[in-house]
Amino acid sequence: MANYGALIIGDLNSYDKEDPVDAILASGYTDLISRFQGEYAYSYVFDRQVGYLDHALSSATLTPRVTGATI
Repeated sequence: MANYGALIIGDLNSYDKEDPVDAILASGYTDLISRFQGEYAYSYVFDRQVGYLDHALSSATLTPRVTGATI
């Protein structure tokens, strides 16, 4: 069986620039929302601050196979 890598999806209860997500990205994962929706992607507005808590993160071996991602 081929190993295509790993995908982490769902509400991680952390914004895309916070430490928990940064730690996952530092381990080699790619933020697919940022990659396909851009730097200003968001799904949540609180007190005029925008961001997203729902994530799609792919491992280095899976990333080349991903063709899109949306919130």
